[in-house]
Amino acid sequence: MKSTFELKKTALFLIFIIAYTILGSGLTFAQENQTALAAIQRPSEIEPIFTPFEMQQLKKPVFRDKTFNILDYGAKGDGITKNTEAFKKAIEACNAAGGGQVLVPAGKWFTGAIHLKSNVKLHFEEGAEIHFSDNPEDYLPVVFTRWAGTEVYNYSPLIYANNCENIAITGPGKLFGNGQKWWPMTMQGEKTIKDIYKNKVLKNIPPEKRICGTPEAALRPQFISPINCKNVYFEGFTIASPGPFWTFDIVYCENVIVRGLQIETRGGHNTDGINLDSSKDALIEYCYINAGDDGVAIKSGINEDGRRVNIPSENIVIRHITTGISHGGAVFGSETAGGIKNVFVHDCLFKNTGIGIRIKSNASRGGYVKNIFFKDIKMENIRHEAIRVETDYSAFMASENGKSYPVFKNLYFSNINCNYANIAISMAGTAHKPVDGVALNNINITARKGGSFEWVNGLSEENVQLTEKEKLLTLSNVLFTEKNKPGLKASYFNNENLEGGPVYERTDKTIDFDYWGGYSPAPGLTDDHFSIRWTGFLKVPETGSYKIGMEADDGFRMFLDGKLILDYWDKNPLSEWKSTIVKLEKDKHYDLKIEYREKVGFGCAMFRILPEHAPTGYTDVYN
Repeated sequence: MKSTFELKKTALFLIFIIAYTILGSGLTFAQENQTALAAIQRPSEIEPIFTPFEMQQLKKPVFRDKTFNILDYGAKGDGITKNTEAFKKAIEACNAAGGGQVLVPAGKWFTGAIHLKSNVKLHFEEGAEIHFSDNPEDYLPVVFTRWAGTEVYNYSPLIYANNCENIAITGPGKLFGNGQKWWPMTMQGEKTIKDIYKNKVLKNIPPEKRICGTPEAALRPQFISPINCKNVYFEGFTIASPGPFWTFDIVYCENVIVRGLQIETRGGHNTDGINLDSSKDALIEYCYINAGDDGVAIKSGINEDGRRVNIPSENIVIRHITTGISHGGAVFGSETAGGIKNVFVHDCLFKNTGIGIRIKSNASRGGYVKNIFFKDIKMENIRHEAIRVETDYSAFMASENGKSYPVFKNLYFSNINCNYANIAISMAGTAHKPVDGVALNNINITARKGGSFEWVNGLSEENVQLTEKEKLLTLSNVLFTEKNKPGLKASYFNNENLEGGPVYERTDKTIDFDYWGGYSPAPGLTDDHFSIRWTGFLKVPETGSYKIGMEADDGFRMFLDGKLILDYWDKNPLSEWKSTIVKLEKDKHYDLKIEYREKVGFGCAMFRILPEHAPTGYTDVYN
């Protein structure tokens, strides 16, 4: 029997859903038309925004009908000439004249940092390619920014704006972040930000004295980051390769529209797609995202520094978004110190992501996540949880004795469908602050495991179906170093072509290899350019046809009984699932050899074997 509290909340949410269905755009997942083409097929005008909370309608900013072509300011689109000064002159001239459009025509434009100014629209024509320098000197002097939730002065983002109004970047051109050289800075950068936290944030030293922007500090800059801006508009262009760090970091901004973007940042370390950070009145729509971290994330600052600033992210709509390979589809936190409230996520597709919907924080972060609505969400082949909510997330820079327990309150989930996940739903509060008020309506998830709820108060459920599927295949029962020992023999080479003898050998009981720039996956590897050979036996429990394959972000090839069955050695699969169908007999041992090369400074190689007709994510065989 539901409590009166639960029934009231469910009734209110259902009233909103009925009104939304009648008045809204009418696009539902019954049409199943959310694909990569969503970014192209967006309507030309912004459709009305319907929300279960008060929020203004958002409109595109208007710019003067005057064009400033970067060619007139000395730019050369030869891919060699550095055009930083030409961009600067064109933008300054546009701003001084009262605004307009800075035009980037077709060509290959090499540049350092680009700084926008008020009333400037930066437009990349068809055929325009922006290739950003990987020389840190090209992103100096330092600028004010918020680095993963902490205010500092650091290298300029590749595209930056501070205290601007009416700014825009539009396409259909392509931007190349050239982030590879930056990624090995990861470990040193983490040490730097921890030192800033301990010796400056906790000692109340202001951001003006938290100066970074040096190779020693090693804090990687964001790709695109407006801060303290109003009327921000991004539409129609492509992020064609990852940058140094977060792709979009939209900080302390108001009236934000992000639409029709195609974002490809797989292979990068912490190359999230779109992050809204302590910003309000925002719309993200019709984007297609493959990310090296989370697809779309909402944040509001970290720990004490986030609580000092105390600016929430609020009044946000995320709709018609497709995320492919990424750590999470729609993610809230873990930076929640300033609070997150009034967010509506609807009509989205999360496919092959690590986690579909994720809300996370801990007692160091504090803050709140409340009044969050999810409706008409379709998920396919989710590697971990379809829905995961946790207030005790073991996060970066989390103290063991934090006392700022986050408040998670009023979370609504309606019309959520998932064809496969490892775990359907996981929700866990703490005894100090249980999750308070969760409504689940029309939930249909097929998963290896069902749902778990710990320290969740006010849970209501209507038409919730969690169908459990047993794991058919695991690495421990299909892969063997010898005919009776689990795992595969792994040989690591300090070059990318398996040349000479291995520098290290061991048994890998899982092939869930995940290498981040700066972390050596095995002793004796001195740089990014290494390779791995796994050898052993494959045995299946039942005779039949199987999909056998890999997800990898660099070249690989696979042999079965000496026959080459997959060859992507000279290709970069970008973490796409590549497989072939093989017929295997029950309990027969097949010689298996997998070879992988790592070239780009961040790598992953994940083996899977699946029944032929199973969804790709059905048995992802990660231990």
